[in-house]
Amino acid sequence: FTTLAKKYEAFATEFIERNKDGPFFLYVPFSHVHVTRPYNPHGNQYAGCAWQNTTTRGPFGDALAEADGIVGAISTKLKDLNLEENTLILFASDNGPWLIQGLSGGSAGLFTGRYADYWNTGKASTWEGGIRSPSFAYWKGMIEPFSRSSEVVSSLDIMPTLSCLAGVDLPPNRVIDGRD
Repeated sequence: FTTLAKKYEAFATEFIERNKDGPFFLYVPFSHVHVTRPYNPHGNQYAGCAWQNTTTRGPFGDALAEADGIVGAISTKLKDLNLEENTLILFASDNGPWLIQGLSGGSAGLFTGRYADYWNTGKASTWEGGIRSPSFAYWKGMIEPFSRSSEVVSSLDIMPTLSCLAGVDLPPNRVIDGRD
């Protein structure tokens, strides 16, 4: 696992370089902040050697910092190639923290609902930590910096939204679980 992030970063930045002259779609899924045992010899979380023991949050923080570094490298590549104004970056998390794993599974923040006497108020729940998870959209010149929306969105909305932005009609003969 200690070289996986370098491979993610190299693939993503090289892909952008190869496709800079035309439209492209790059999907970069991170494995960093999931509990990975029993296959991970270093514990529940992992980060590459350069990122280990770099944060005060322990292995979870190190893994998160490394993922952030990859996002930064992708953003820098887009900026260096003058693609920022023609590129939408979406970053989304999945269902919040896995609270049963303790600190290695993330944090739901202050409003977990745990005092309601329910053990799982994180991943896969309808409590705050299960439905509100980190995400952002960045598109220089199109999305106001530091803007927020109170709109409820889901990862199911990504495909219809991207289809609309690309000018591609959704198939009329099926139900699409999501909206633009």
